[in-house]
Amino acid sequence: IPAGWSTPHMTQLGPSPDSPMLYAYKEMMPAKLTRRHSTDTMCRFSDMYVTNGVLGKGNYGTVFDATHKKTGQHFAVKNISVKKMSKADLVGLEKEIGLLRRLRHPHIVRLHAVFR
Repeated sequence: IPAGWSTPHMTQLGPSPDSPMLYAYKEMMPAKLTRRHSTDTMCRFSDMYVTNGVLGKGNYGTVFDATHKKTGQHFAVKNISVKKMSKADLVGLEKEIGLLRRLRHPHIVRLHAVFR
């Protein structure tokens, strides 16, 4: 992760054990986050989601309620400021993202997308 970026995580709200999780990286507000699709086109976070308010705050960031514009699904988006993270923390975050991309378990949220 480049220095100065931050990352929101998104988790679908609700009882489903297959709730997806979305990570996004950026120091900017969610409206300016972008995602690369497999076709190498850029997609902005704000083109796909609407934020509905703050759900909570932690040491590294803030959790927002968000709704997918097309499906109406609700997500919890965690926007993490990596400015406060050490290089070791950034490496750990990248490893966690890589692991969550591959992990499928009924009691662990599934990675949904990555915005950078």
